[in-house]
Amino acid sequence: GLNKKRGIVSQVDGIFSILEGVECTIPEHQYSWMHFDNPNLPGGSFGLGTVAGNTKFVFTNWKEFARLPMYAPWFRHAQVVSQKPWLATLRTSLREPVAGNVLIIGDAAGAWDTWRQGAIACGYMAVKAIEKELNGKKGGYPEYIEWWQKAFYFNEPGFYKRAALASGIFKKCTAEEIDYIYLIFEGHPVVPQLAISKNPELVNKDRPELYEKLKNTIEQILVSLEPALAVFPPEAEGSIFGDGGPEEYLGPWITYPGSD
Repeated sequence: GLNKKRGIVSQVDGIFSILEGVECTIPEHQYSWMHFDNPNLPGGSFGLGTVAGNTKFVFTNWKEFARLPMYAPWFRHAQVVSQKPWLATLRTSLREPVAGNVLIIGDAAGAWDTWRQGAIACGYMAVKAIEKELNGKKGGYPEYIEWWQKAFYFNEPGFYKRAALASGIFKKCTAEEIDYIYLIFEGHPVVPQLAISKNPELVNKDRPELYEKLKNTIEQILVSLEPALAVFPPEAEGSIFGDGGPEEYLGPWITYPGSD
C-alpha cells in the first residue's frame, strides 16, 4: 500500500539487448550511461551503457543507431548476447520509507540515484538505523528518513521536472535545431537540454519559430507532471537546494550566454 503515497511519472516498455564486441571510442565510456538525442531515430534517442564484462546494454533501436555513419564503426564486430522485454512504472520517491518495522531502501523507495553508489549508501545507513532500533534506542528510523530526504534530489519535485525536460525538450525538434542549440552552449559545461529549458529566450531573436516550439514543449511537459507531483507536500519544494535548484550551487563555476 505504500505506493499509494507515490505519483506515477511514466510507464515505459521495450526490448533491450546485450551486445558484445561494441568498440566505443569515447574515453572512459565504461563508467557512464550515454544518451544520444537524434530525431531521426525511432523514439528520438538512443542509450548505451556498460554491464558485466565487455558487454553493453542498448535500447531497442540500436540497429538504427548503428547505421549512422559516425557510430557505425563501433558496431562492426557487435554480436547480440541476449534480448529481454522490459516494463517499468516510474514513480515519485517514497519520502518516508518506513512502515512499522519495515524499512524500504535503495531503488525500491526511489529510482535513479539509488542504482549504484546510492544503493551502497542506503544499505549502510539502513543498517545503522535498524541496529539502533533493535538495541532499544529510539530514533533510528526517523534519522534514516531525515538523511534520505536530504541525500537524494528525487525527494524534491524539481528533480522530476528537470528529468522530464532533459529527456523530452528535443522530442519535436529537427536534427538541425538540436545542432543549433548545442552550438549555443559549445564550450560551456552545461546540459544543453536543461540550459535551453531554463532560457528558451536565447533563441527567440534569431529563431522565433524554434522559441515557440520549445516554449510549448516545456509547458506541455510541466503540465503533464502535475498529477504525479501533487503527492509532494509543499515543504518538499526546494528542501535540498533551495528555490534556485542545483544550478545555484553550480553558478560560481558554470556560465553560459544569457545566464546573467
